[in-house]
Amino acid sequence: MFGHRADWSFLSDAAMELQLDVLPDPSYLPIWLKIREIATRVDEYYQVVMEHGDDPHHPWDDEGLLDRHLNRATALYNQLVRLDIKFRGDRGYAER
Repeated sequence: MFGHRADWSFLSDAAMELQLDVLPDPSYLPIWLKIREIATRVDEYYQVVMEHGDDPHHPWDDEGLLDRHLNRATALYNQLVRLDIKFRGDRGYAER
């Protein structure tokens, strides 16, 4: 559901780390889990790059892949800021 490498223990650990009892609304959770997924994918990307270097034949040798992950993370961050303003008011966070 959140990527082929995700498993239930990862989602469970992530949910416990988030302290769901302090969320002002359940609509925060899907955005936060997507951000966690992107963080995992970026970590995997860096691990592969460090292991394989600049191998042009490696399937992860896609210069735009990291940019796409980071752009998606920024969009999710902005979505989270808008949601937080909706439920908690303006607390000084700004979209990027």
